[in-house]
Amino acid sequence: LELTPKNADAKYNLGAIAEWHNNLPRALSLYKEALALKPGERDFQKAVSDVQLKMQIDVEAKENKRQEGLVESGR
Repeated sequence: LELTPKNADAKYNLGAIAEWHNNLPRALSLYKEALALKPGERDFQKAVSDVQLKMQIDVEAKENKRQEGLVESGR
């Protein structure tokens, strides 16, 4: 990326590494950058939507856990 900062494939691959390390915000950012450079790339589109879904699931799981804690503390 230092030599070719607009290398969509490199950004996508870094996004995949970030996702593998469960750094979903960073992965999403890199996938979106890659997609901006290659808007029609289906793999990039899928990566963005997959990470967005994972992030939503994480938010919902945390909220469910918080609500369960509130219910248990009220018993």
